[in-house]
Parts: sequence; C-alpha cells; structure tokens
Amino acid sequence: MGFQVGSYLEFYDADALEIAHYNSWELISPRRGFRHRCGTHMSNLQKTLGILSQRNAVMVMQTGLMAGSIMDRQPQYVFLQGRDSFRGLLGRAVV
Repeated sequence: MGFQVGSYLEFYDADALEIAHYNSWELISPRRGFRHRCGTHMSNLQKTLGILSQRNAVMVMQTGLMAGSIMDRQPQYVFLQGRDSFRGLLGRAVV
C-alpha cells in the first residue's frame, strides 16, 4: 500500500522493502512508528502505478480536502493480480 504525502508517494514497512528492492530505490529515514520507508516524487506516478499493477496493491491519494489540520486521503487505485485492466475506487482506470 502506498500513500501520497504532499508531493511524494511513500511506502512503509514491508511494502517499502519490497518496492525499494524491486525498483532499486533507497530506503529513507522512517517516520515515527514505522521501521522502513521509501518513496518517489509525484512526477513518477504513472511509472509507480505500472509497477504496482504487477502485484496486489492499493494507492491512497490526497483528495485536496482538509479535516482541521489533517489532509483527507482515500484509496484511488486498486490493483489485483491476474486482471487485464484496473479501476480505481474513485473511477480512475489504469490499463
């Protein structure tokens, strides 16, 4: 599972280890409460979605809405192995 955090796409713990290994990404300092973290800039979204489409994965994106000082996020891309195309929960399609 990956998350949009501002201008970056981030992965944590076991997901971070797998994504970092598969893409030769470097692990970065983890956030409090996590053991591992890696990420990439939003400009790499399409490439990252292509990578995630090869496994069971969910990409959680910011909606642009705020709840007080907390940014609202919702799953937008869901990938299931063995499918020819994938539809995000909010209607975005990735082929």
